[in-house]
Amino acid sequence: MGGIIIIISTLISTLIFDHFNIYILILIITTLWMGLTGFIDDYIKIFLKKKQGITKMTKLISQLILGILIGSILYKIKLINNPNYYYYINNNTLFDIILFILITSSLIILISNAANITDGIDGLTASISTIIIFAIILLLVKLNINELLIYL
Repeated sequence: MGGIIIIISTLISTLIFDHFNIYILILIITTLWMGLTGFIDDYIKIFLKKKQGITKMTKLISQLILGILIGSILYKIKLINNPNYYYYINNNTLFDIILFILITSSLIILISNAANITDGIDGLTASISTIIIFAIILLLVKLNINELLIYL
């Protein structure tokens, strides 16, 4: 339940110090969605006395729904049509839309679970999160997406 304090402080500082745009909205949606999933899991474990909490499949389905939502938002704002970002998709065919949403969903699920696997091991999550952030930074630099680096 300590995640509530982290989420509230992160959201408050984000709303106070960041310029509000679509990327900040995506950040807020993602933070609240994942925080709510974690809260429900902790609530079931603590108050309903069920050791397992919500099932792994429920967590994955929740992350998949979030990935589809975020992928749809990014596609809708036509981020995909900027050749500096996603040069491998040429037009707006159904295949391109599905491919983009699939890649976005996969990234959200993989990055989220990369940290969640080590969540129960004290101190290890911080080091894993640092590795994840550096990997994202390297990808952004390699793809020459400097505009998104200011958000890290």
